[in-house]
Amino acid sequence: MVVQEQLNYLKNKDLGYNKDNVVLVPIEGTLYNSDVRSQLKSKLLDNPNFVNVAYSSESTLINSGTSTASGFSWPEKKSELGTNFNLLFVEHDLLETYNIELLTGRSFDPDLATDSMHVIINEQTAKLMNVEDPVDHTVTLWGRKGRIIGIIKNFHFSSLHSGIEPLVISLRPRNSQVLNVRLSGQNTQESLSFLEESLRDVNPNYPFEYRFLDETYEAQYGSETVISTLGKYFAGVAIFISLLGLFGLASFAAEQRTKEIGVRKVLGASALSIMLEMVKGFVLLVSLGFIIAIPISYFFTEEWLGAFTYRIDIGMSIFIIAGFASLLITILTIGYHAIRAANVNPVK
Repeated sequence: MVVQEQLNYLKNKDLGYNKDNVVLVPIEGTLYNSDVRSQLKSKLLDNPNFVNVAYSSESTLINSGTSTASGFSWPEKKSELGTNFNLLFVEHDLLETYNIELLTGRSFDPDLATDSMHVIINEQTAKLMNVEDPVDHTVTLWGRKGRIIGIIKNFHFSSLHSGIEPLVISLRPRNSQVLNVRLSGQNTQESLSFLEESLRDVNPNYPFEYRFLDETYEAQYGSETVISTLGKYFAGVAIFISLLGLFGLASFAAEQRTKEIGVRKVLGASALSIMLEMVKGFVLLVSLGFIIAIPISYFFTEEWLGAFTYRIDIGMSIFIIAGFASLLITILTIGYHAIRAANVNPVK
């Protein structure tokens, strides 16, 4: 239950951007030509099934890829600060494509050639810079001096195993490696066919390859998904074996207590009281086992959740549900023998 809840939390957490209906296509061949990219972008946006189109470096929002410690600096930067700053190289409209919130300043302007010298940073970078107002502050990225023109809200560009890291976004069209396309969500198959046809027109020598961003995001948690699946199977096997044991013990107990049940019935005991008498011993043992299991399961699940910076809290509700399920399974399993023994003719 804990693993499944954590997986649901990972899949549904607000990442700070919209990952739905986004298609990623690698840039190859003629797409390295900026004029071809511009032509393709215009053609796609003329189709109502396409909402936004943007190009970015190989480092997508799922994995920033490139980082630098000394390559990004500002006048007040302390020499001992060894923090790595993640770098994302983009063309125009990437923030708009992903619906990333701009807190202050502005985005890159297609009409301003000087924006290629400037950068946009996230809140985490602004915090590390420790300056009063980072917007318009002078910075240097790999020897190129420019200014910070905007600050975006923190978003998760890596898995939730780790916290949000500092990010610097630079306008460098020549570093484009990925075509980011946001679909409207309507006529998805038709949109993909149009995208394939458009790419074939400008880049006929390369196959059409694509992936959806949400699928790429979920693929980060492949091992957790495997653990969840295996957990369900092993839990099912464990419960089944437990049921066999309980069923056998209940049958044996009913056989051993045949005369006792007969005497109780002759002396006026009701079928319900006899059934409860048989059930309570098993319920007591299962409850004792569950009490022993609580601290052990809590320790191991806390250990597993400790690998995530963003995680669920293990509340009492999980233990209450698990305990109730254990007792219910116990009562249903031995209930057959209990009812059968309670309703037998005392003469027999």
